[in-house]
Amino acid sequence: MAKIKDLFCKKNLNPGCAKALGRDEAKALTCQFHTTLRAYITKIEETAPNPVPKALERIREITKKEDKDLSWQDAYEIEQQLVQLYDEPTLYVEIERRLLEAEQSLSAATTSWYRKRAEALQEDPEGLAALLSGLINDLQWRYTKNQARRTYTREITGRTETVYMLTFGFVFVLLMSRGLLFEDWLLPFVALAGAFGAAFSMMTGLRKRLAGSTFGDLKLNRCWWLILTRVLVGIGASFILYFFLRSGLVSGEAFPNLSQETVDLSHKDFAKLFIGCFIAGFSEKLVPNLLSRTQQRFEMAAEPKQILKAPPAQTGSPTSRSRGRSKEDTGKQSDAGNG
Repeated sequence: MAKIKDLFCKKNLNPGCAKALGRDEAKALTCQFHTTLRAYITKIEETAPNPVPKALERIREITKKEDKDLSWQDAYEIEQQLVQLYDEPTLYVEIERRLLEAEQSLSAATTSWYRKRAEALQEDPEGLAALLSGLINDLQWRYTKNQARRTYTREITGRTETVYMLTFGFVFVLLMSRGLLFEDWLLPFVALAGAFGAAFSMMTGLRKRLAGSTFGDLKLNRCWWLILTRVLVGIGASFILYFFLRSGLVSGEAFPNLSQETVDLSHKDFAKLFIGCFIAGFSEKLVPNLLSRTQQRFEMAAEPKQILKAPPAQTGSPTSRSRGRSKEDTGKQSDAGNG
């Protein structure tokens, strides 16, 4: 009977992993996982009792698959089957390694419970094997959920990018149809300033973003569409700021005056426009904050004004009303004196 090592190395698995590394990192990691398991399987195969345990037979059945068909689920099942074949030294080492892994993946309460149970079962290998099986199952469940989360995140991000790019394209076509893109020579300049600001922002924050990214974040952020979308967001932000200036809704010493029909910018105003559009593309908060404040202004302007009602008119002339109050005051004083 061929050894499980030969089954795993059929068609030379390791070169296949090397090729997959440049093509599909997920497949490469799967191959690496199976390569790690192969070391355990080879050791167990050399000391396998006769008759062969059912767990080992199941492992052999799984590893009969083609290399390209080996998946994470196959590796997870092999892990569970191996728990039943570990000797005591390997079992103790594996439970400790898995507990350290759980500290990074599972909740603190769950990890604490597993560690206390492992300490209580140090003299019970069968109970420790059952505990290890449950711990591996919880870790595998967590990894599966994380992978599903990354998949959903990638799909949502991709669809959002598609919607934004389509909307951006429609606005671009509208500007061309109105002739603004070519008649208004400032628009191309504004777009380039916003794109430059967005690209500058990505470059200055690249090292910090890479250092704080997980492996899943790196896989998501490497996409060309995501990088291009960030530049398009910068262009869109610069367009919004430009039309704010053209409409006169935003003005001040820091901005050029673009609210007139014909605009003749000096070098100073030209520099102000470039800096403003650059910051709009660079910052992820400038234009959203500007839109939020403008929304508040629109909401206040749209509120219906309350009409103040005049107090009801009093009858009689002012002289007669003053005489009446004098008589009332006199009557109150006399009552107080009699009292």
